[in-house]
Amino acid sequence: MEKGKLYILTGYNGISRMSLESLDSDTATILKGWSYIKETNWKYSEKEFPLVPDDSELSVDAKKLYQYAVKADDEIATKNALLSALFSSIIPGAGRFYAGRTGDGIFSFLTVAIPSIASYYYWSKDRERAALISLGFAAAFYLGDIYGSVTSIRKFNTVNKNNYIKKIEKELHIKEKYLE
Repeated sequence: MEKGKLYILTGYNGISRMSLESLDSDTATILKGWSYIKETNWKYSEKEFPLVPDDSELSVDAKKLYQYAVKADDEIATKNALLSALFSSIIPGAGRFYAGRTGDGIFSFLTVAIPSIASYYYWSKDRERAALISLGFAAAFYLGDIYGSVTSIRKFNTVNKNNYIKKIEKELHIKEKYLE
């Protein structure tokens, strides 16, 4: 049991489940379900918690954890990374705005717009080499913005999932009850 707890605390959830598998206790079942929650694997956690019998002292926590797992997809705000990339493809920085990172969106827009404007200016003055260099910077920043918008959405989704898990952990006192 202690080995399984340590693996959960250190983030080795799969190994934790292997350690807990041979144990036939309600605590082990809750810990296995909790390890799936820590991985944001809601469907597998939903299968673990009903295994705790209704007459167990831990059945109340198991039912609450089950409800959290069932509601997770509806309660956790997530955004689409592909949509973010599309927005940034159309207007530089728009994907960052979509991710809720307004300052990054403005900065991204400016880092693409300024070299683009400079490239146009140099091209109109027949300074082809300077225009191509500016255009190269604009293209690099443009591609970087698209990649950055996808990264921002992934971070947004991860933060929201982790906050949901922390909410469960705090409300049900998981560490104090099961991991200490």
